[in-house]
Amino acid sequence: MKIKIRPSPQIIDFYHPNENSVMEIHRHAEKAIQGMDTSMISDWTLAFPLVFGKSEWIGVYTRGNTYPTTKEREISIVIPIPTLEQAKYGVSRKKFAVRPDLDASKFITLGIDYSEYESIEDWIIACAKKGINAAFKKGIKINGVTLKSSNHA
Repeated sequence: MKIKIRPSPQIIDFYHPNENSVMEIHRHAEKAIQGMDTSMISDWTLAFPLVFGKSEWIGVYTRGNTYPTTKEREISIVIPIPTLEQAKYGVSRKKFAVRPDLDASKFITLGIDYSEYESIEDWIIACAKKGINAAFKKGIKINGVTLKSSNHA
């Protein structure tokens, strides 16, 4: 089974996380599936789009998307990016795309505390890891196989 991490900013002029950060998140996801039986889905890819935007919580989309023809399963993780008023590493309110608020009922929501982190990179890594852990705790179904863990990497 392959793992893909796909940064997806919804903020004007917002950078992607650096390659080291993406690799750290990727390693975390790989570690999370260690010990799970993926033999029946070894030719599938599990993708985690990381959606950076305006939100009051970290969110793991409960339904996800499945693409049987390409053998790919997506579980989107919403990573709230703070404004400058919320954290010293935040972005200007003007940079956020105008979009309706997300419907929390369609997500596993996790609390946020911007004060625990010193940089946007640290924040993104922590949120992505929390989202991946929550997805595996709930269970990710791929082609009839459920990947579920009580151990969080």
